[in-house]
Amino acid sequence: MQTVPQAFSELAQCQAMALIDEVRRATRIYDGEFTAPWLLSPIHAPVWRIRKGEETRVIDGQLINYYEYNWATNLYDGTNLIDLPNKQVLHGIQRLAFLAREMPGGPNTLTTFKNFLWSLNLLVRWTYLNGDLITHDPQPASRADMASEGLPRLHAPLQPTCS
Repeated sequence: MQTVPQAFSELAQCQAMALIDEVRRATRIYDGEFTAPWLLSPIHAPVWRIRKGEETRVIDGQLINYYEYNWATNLYDGTNLIDLPNKQVLHGIQRLAFLAREMPGGPNTLTTFKNFLWSLNLLVRWTYLNGDLITHDPQPASRADMASEGLPRLHAPLQPTCS
């Protein structure tokens, strides 16, 4: 296992470990159903239907005036984000998007949420493109191999270096 980069001062290493621990604790808190009034489709649907506020309504049994976000994204390993080998990655970022929208201070308007989704999409594509650079493996696996295992790891598990 690796520690925080040695280039970090001992204080910076401790701060990084504290932040990582805080993130781990915060992400384990939610055990809900991943449903909300703004999300009109199941959490893991390949296309999300998102409520536009009061504009979204049902007329003659038809839902009208909603925003659709299509999770299908071509990745640099030749796969698509909604393909089976990428299912773990897709579900992870969908849960992340949901939690970000639900958290206090999160992207609570459709415009800010669309920008957040676009940023997540960019991050995923960048990760697939640069996966071998950020794993620091001397013999990087092919991007297709990494994609079949889910999101390429950003780092090895961290060991605390301070108490």
